[in-house]
Amino acid sequence: PIGKWRWAIGYGSATLDEITRTERQTISGQDRIVATGDFSSGLRMGYLAVARPLADQLMGLRDVSVGVAGKFYQQFVDTDTRDGMGVDLGLQATTAIQNRLFNRLDVGVSALNISSTLADWDSELGVTGSESVESAVLIGFRGYHLNNKLQTFWNSNAVDGTDLGLAYYTDKSLVMRAGTNTGTGSNQLGLGFLLNELLDWGKTGYTLQLDYSYSIHPDYDVFNTHAISLSLVGDVSRKKPKIMYPPTGLKTYETQTTLGGFGNPNARILVYNNASLVMSTNSNAD
Repeated sequence: PIGKWRWAIGYGSATLDEITRTERQTISGQDRIVATGDFSSGLRMGYLAVARPLADQLMGLRDVSVGVAGKFYQQFVDTDTRDGMGVDLGLQATTAIQNRLFNRLDVGVSALNISSTLADWDSELGVTGSESVESAVLIGFRGYHLNNKLQTFWNSNAVDGTDLGLAYYTDKSLVMRAGTNTGTGSNQLGLGFLLNELLDWGKTGYTLQLDYSYSIHPDYDVFNTHAISLSLVGDVSRKKPKIMYPPTGLKTYETQTTLGGFGNPNARILVYNNASLVMSTNSNAD
């Protein structure tokens, strides 16, 4: 984060390797298809995203925030490539719903691939003309249960069906997850985990996160997929002390909770609750 703005940059790829390359050959007077090697096909994508709070209260919702992401992607088949660019827009907020089932309920709306296109193939395939990337509107909900240790997700995608997911926070460092997608031809079941503190650089406020998932295809084992990502998470500005745990917006029924965060060396940290001082401490010298 920088001030009220939250920035993110990322890169990823999905590749299918060892696709058999063939050619037609005449052998003993007969035309035959002969394997001559293998190649890869897939997609590479990079993005830059920025988000910020929009309003504390808006149309019955609270903690409303908006974001935009610019994407660059490249589709490749062997040595043939074509490039594309796109834009996503999103809005999320917290609803007023709170009962025995939901400690909290968030809602989000995203518009994906706005005016996105893929350019001509850079190849000798003879394929010409750019191609539009299908746009989609995604509406999602996230529910918090069991004193926020359990989160449930419902995403209704106009293109790919409905996504359903679970995330269980065993503690602040390990999250276990599972999900499914009802879209035709999609990965129907996914399992994974998130390590929030794979590496921790102490009072710098930076941590290295490891995110792993395994997607199971219902019909073709060859399409089962392992996905791993590493993320460096932290605050580039340390002008003010900051509470890192528990996360902002967390509601709890516990009478006591542990606060963790960082400040400048030897800084005096004051914690207030509704303008009343409830505790004070000093940050470490390093």
